[in-house]
Amino acid sequence: MLGALIVGTSAPPAEAQWIVNDSFLNMCTTGAVRTCASVTVSTLAQLSGTLVQIRVRNLQGANPTDNTGGSLINRIGLTAPQVESLTTLSVTTEDGTGVTGAPANAWNILSSPGPGNIGGAVEFSAGTQNNNGGILGCNNANANPADFFQTCGSGWVVFTFMTTNSWTADQAQVAWKAVSIPGPDGTLDASLECRTGDGQTSAHFCSPSVVPEPMTIALVATGLMGILGAGLV
Repeated sequence: MLGALIVGTSAPPAEAQWIVNDSFLNMCTTGAVRTCASVTVSTLAQLSGTLVQIRVRNLQGANPTDNTGGSLINRIGLTAPQVESLTTLSVTTEDGTGVTGAPANAWNILSSPGPGNIGGAVEFSAGTQNNNGGILGCNNANANPADFFQTCGSGWVVFTFMTTNSWTADQAQVAWKAVSIPGPDGTLDASLECRTGDGQTSAHFCSPSVVPEPMTIALVATGLMGILGAGLV
């Protein structure tokens, strides 16, 4: 049973203890054209099931491994574990994500696999009209949406929802799809799919990039400055 889309902030109680899986940072597809993103999954046990948050960051333009030149993430989901009955979905932002128009309104819960979908236990889709609602990296997307999020190496788009069964974030595998190259008629004819649960022989194999998160770079730089400063005293 599908629930309603809620646009706004859905905060857990102050005493809540989230279980966080942060192992999907700087993940990139392989091949000649690569898309990169960071995704985290958090879960919070509830009497009625599991409260889940999936955070997504498009790293196009921030990770040099990503050479799409303007990709837009328009699908996000869980491929594991098997989950049951989504009851609500809210789409919000954290840490200074850029917002143009009303992109949260464009996201929908997909109830069954279909053409262009990533499949799996849970899947959310941006709008079909020019991919409104999609998540951009640093560059303008070839899809030219009117309503979009923009992360560019910082900020997160946060998908919060409830499932009726019990599971934890360390069981999660994620997938996303990015669209990139426009065809002769102006439609997008290239999409790149990244699935963290797939093996190396899969066309959608997704592996960690050696490029650290921008926040990690900033922390390392701060530490080096501190060391240099101490040596000058």
